[in-house]
Amino acid sequence: MAFLISAETSRLSEVLPKNPATGFTLDELYALLNCSTVEIVYLRNGTILIIDEDGKYTSKAKNALATGVAKALEGIRPDDYIVGDAIHADGHDIQ
Repeated sequence: MAFLISAETSRLSEVLPKNPATGFTLDELYALLNCSTVEIVYLRNGTILIIDEDGKYTSKAKNALATGVAKALEGIRPDDYIVGDAIHADGHDIQ
């Protein structure tokens, strides 16, 4: 199960890959995050955040909820933050 975390509203929306058996493709992730390069942030509990790798360079809004999740689960440094929409998922949700 994967959830899109909106940077603008901090709302969670469940997102599903076109083919659940194989997980999200890169093209699906690019479309969901409105980006051309993704970064995987590994979290202590075994889940991941998928984010726009270049988001800080394109002036995307800070994502307070995704930042809080990443800090709480030791995925980013205490002085770092996440921008733009993010996807919180199990590692097997991507191919």
